[in-house]
Amino acid sequence: MELTYLWAICLAAFGLGIGSFLNVAVLRLNAEETLLGRSHCMHCKKTLPWFTLIPVLSYIGLGGKCYFCHQPIAAHYALVEAVTAALFFVLAIWFIGDPVRLAVYLIIAALCVAIFLSDCLFYTIPDAFTLPGIVLAVVGQIILGTPWWSWLLGLAIGSGIFALQYAVSRGRWVGSGDIRFGAMMGAVLAWPNILVGLFLAYVLGALVALPLLLRQSKKMQDAMPFGTFLAVATIITLLFGDQIVQWYVYDLLQ
Repeated sequence: MELTYLWAICLAAFGLGIGSFLNVAVLRLNAEETLLGRSHCMHCKKTLPWFTLIPVLSYIGLGGKCYFCHQPIAAHYALVEAVTAALFFVLAIWFIGDPVRLAVYLIIAALCVAIFLSDCLFYTIPDAFTLPGIVLAVVGQIILGTPWWSWLLGLAIGSGIFALQYAVSRGRWVGSGDIRFGAMMGAVLAWPNILVGLFLAYVLGALVALPLLLRQSKKMQDAMPFGTFLAVATIITLLFGDQIVQWYVYDLLQ
């Protein structure tokens, strides 16, 4: 047990660094900038020294402001780093006995964090996150020995439900990025857990959207970053999907 927690702490520390990279990747992909090169302040454009780039700690130490120009640094930088670290810790505790599954889920979780951030900030779900995610999910399922029909059916349902909405609404309800994220989600969750993931995503979306509509902060025709809810639902289902299916099929229906 102590060794498990030691591994989990090490992976959490690694997750801090991954979270820092995800912040950079999301911003640069949406700005159509290269991922190469040193980090710089978004305000004064000065290259940031290494001691200002320590995940979470630098944000706290600098008081949430740039080292050079003292302009505020968005809180999501530290939040993404902390959330990624927390996810890596939890996934390590859950799946430490299954290294292949753990490796696949760590990468999928990181991609979900990146998609959450990108859709939340820019209303985009970049192919740079979803396409590798689909490939990884399929390869991972094959290595893990998941029945081919299970992950293929999950992929078909995940992508198909958004492709149908896209076709019916002519792109007004969902974007093409949702289709590819649905495929990634379906491939990694497989059948029947993809149903759990989709259900959770729509429930989360409703819980957020309804109060905004009632307060008239949003209108029916306004866009909502649904990828954020899909990302959260995917991670929840990775952790609890089997238990939810078992509860529903064997406890609730009997």
